[in-house]
Parts: sequence; structure tokens; C-alpha cells
Amino acid sequence: MVQRDAVPVRAAWKTPRGCARRCARYLVGSEIQPTLTLRVYNYAHLDPGLLTSAEKLATSILKRAGAEAVWVECPLSSAAYERYPGCEEGMQTTDFVIRLLSASMSSKAPVSN
Repeated sequence: MVQRDAVPVRAAWKTPRGCARRCARYLVGSEIQPTLTLRVYNYAHLDPGLLTSAEKLATSILKRAGAEAVWVECPLSSAAYERYPGCEEGMQTTDFVIRLLSASMSSKAPVSN
């Protein structure tokens, strides 16, 4: 069952000025293919099928951009951490945290720039 008050998740990456074109030219045709680890906290309790579909779409977009995606489901409470070994590992520079929040949760979240 999909939560009706779930909001879309947006991700933004900041790159140094002009890096997008310069970096894309460098990576095209190269053997470099970074692997991004995406740690997902599903606080909105989105339907697993919907979440899997979204991950597949994001994976295909990242693959076209030259990056591999590794999805890691993370616990919603500290008590459950031992059941999620992928989330216990230290963060790397290629790790991203995605917190899926309901509309009511996101309205309470602090906003920073």
C-alpha cells in the first residue's frame, strides 16, 4: 500500500563550476565507472514494489551517466542496525543517503542550503 502523503525525493549534486562538461568529456570512452552506494531509509513506508521500480529507473539513469549503483536498505531504528550490515559500514565519498519522508515528516524537517 502506498502512503498517499509521500512526497517525491529530489537529489542534487553540486560540482565545481564547469566540471560537468569537463568531467563528462574526460569520462566518455574511459574505463572509469564509479560505483555509488545509495543508502535508503524508507521512513515513508513506500510500497516495496514501488521502491524497487524507482531504484531500477535510477540505476538505469546512473548507468547511462557512467556510474554503477548499489542500493542498500537501512533500518529505521538504531535497534535494528545489526540486521542491516550494509549500513553499518563507514561512509565513503561515493556513498549517498536517501531518506524517504512522508509529507508530514518533511514539513517538520529543517531546511538548509
